[in-house]
Amino acid sequence: PIHGVPKAVPAKVLQGAIPSGHIPKPVIVPDYIAKYPTIKTDEERDQYRAVFNDQYAEYKELHSEVQSTMKKFDEMDAMMNSLPQHEVDRINRILQEYQRKKKDPTFLEKKERCDYLKNKLSHIKQKIQEYDKVMEWNDGYG
Repeated sequence: PIHGVPKAVPAKVLQGAIPSGHIPKPVIVPDYIAKYPTIKTDEERDQYRAVFNDQYAEYKELHSEVQSTMKKFDEMDAMMNSLPQHEVDRINRILQEYQRKKKDPTFLEKKERCDYLKNKLSHIKQKIQEYDKVMEWNDGYG
């Protein structure tokens, strides 16, 4: 049985030589960085805008769902922290439900997709804005 809510342990910062056998995590570049480079034509801009508009609706829906679930996690955390010691059984039931929901593959997949779409849409929006700015400058010297 749990006698209290587990506390977060601060991460240790290692100093000195890199231990032998250490394999650094690879840096993964999202596919949209290569797929959506700097815009050069009006046609490319229109294509970027179409992709942005198409996927923005999906992102908004996922973001709302993820935020709602994250709020529930926060509420569950607050509830667990407020329970007195004599309610250990109740803490265990809450903790089991919390762990089940937090590790739910469907939720994790939606959260990952939501984060991916947010970054992708931000990238595309930035490229559109860069292009519009360049075209604005060119209009002044045309």
